[in-house]
Amino acid sequence: ERLPEPAGRGEFADGEWTESETGAITLYELPEEGVPYVLGGDTAGEGSDYFTAIVIDNVSGRIAAKLRQKYNEPEYVRQIDALGRFYNDALVAIETNFSTYPVMKLQEMEYPNQYSREREDTYTRQMRKSYGFRTDRQSRPRAIANLVEVFSSHPEWFTDRELLEEMLTFCYNEDHRPEALAGKHDDLVMAAAICYAARHQQRMTAAGAPVSREEAVRQKERRRRIRRGRI
Repeated sequence: ERLPEPAGRGEFADGEWTESETGAITLYELPEEGVPYVLGGDTAGEGSDYFTAIVIDNVSGRIAAKLRQKYNEPEYVRQIDALGRFYNDALVAIETNFSTYPVMKLQEMEYPNQYSREREDTYTRQMRKSYGFRTDRQSRPRAIANLVEVFSSHPEWFTDRELLEEMLTFCYNEDHRPEALAGKHDDLVMAAAICYAARHQQRMTAAGAPVSREEAVRQKERRRRIRRGRI
């Protein structure tokens, strides 16, 4: 009952925002100049029906926008590219477990701000940086635990009804693995988990905003906690 009314709904056509009551993208907060944003995306991989994305204001932590649609990959990438640019070239972290096409295409489209992770080169055994967020036995439970902690501390940040409804049916199965109940979805939950897990790679203050020494220390500690899978 207390959820805010959306600021707009629609999709991007040739990079331009177009209002539509049936659009896949819901805007809750319009982008503000100088504010850093983060976009977390979950692709329609195995066991998933929807391509999704969650955008957060990385200063306040609040959800600014949501995307949820049964796109094909090329259209999903076009929407992500436009949505990210719309939100001040948001840091974009897309899940790469089932396909690397989105991150490769974003690179081809010269998107300026993708999340990168370290991985071991199987030939040289050296650590290399790769674009995209990979969920595995370590990163997935850590990202979900972090999302639980974020929500527990700041439920007011979560402004989207469909995401909250997915959270109500996201449970531990018999093997103690967190996932959606049978017949339900967790696409938005995972997009949100990726978004909050990746936010340490983005600024946490508006461009040009003065930062005191005490605040700089707090931000450094906050980034350290986020990297460890905590708020």
